[in-house]
Amino acid sequence: MKTNISHKDIEHFYITLYFSKSHSDCKKKAIWRAYRDFSRTLRNLSQNHQEVKNKWEKLLCNLIEEVCQNDFNEKQFDEWHKENTEKLKKYSLDYTLTIGQAQKWINMTLKYCFLLGEEKIPGITKNVDYFHIPIDNIIQDRIFEEFKINRIDESWSRIDCYSKYMEYQEKFREKISENETPFEVEFKMFNENF
Repeated sequence: MKTNISHKDIEHFYITLYFSKSHSDCKKKAIWRAYRDFSRTLRNLSQNHQEVKNKWEKLLCNLIEEVCQNDFNEKQFDEWHKENTEKLKKYSLDYTLTIGQAQKWINMTLKYCFLLGEEKIPGITKNVDYFHIPIDNIIQDRIFEEFKINRIDESWSRIDCYSKYMEYQEKFREKISENETPFEVEFKMFNENF
């Protein structure tokens, strides 16, 4: 018997499985999936932190819109990224979000938005060449194996100096081929790890 399950039905199943049904908005799906990727490293979260989560969500939704609408060059994107990583940290009130946690949240949110695609998030591929790689233990180990770039000298989630974070991004950019972007190299490296 032939099935009536379409490619779209299968795609929807994977999206629901990985990103959950809790949000119908794909941007919010990406934001809160990315949150799960680093939230185990958060400290001092009270049971009732909905106010700060609402501020975070609003800021991150705005950031996605900016990435989808603006035409950045690499320098402009880097400046945008620094400003917004620091802004996300500042929005954390008394929850002490670090630069390391903020970069992971922004970078993974953009990565998930890219995975969800242009149809669901129009304009998301416009600046993909400038996306930063999400820095964590897994990717630092793979980058060391492949490119001999030493790990950052502290836990990624404790990085609280943007220049230390950016220095690692720059070292990675210098090592990859001119024909590739950091985002696509990291994407492939991560997939090869599993």
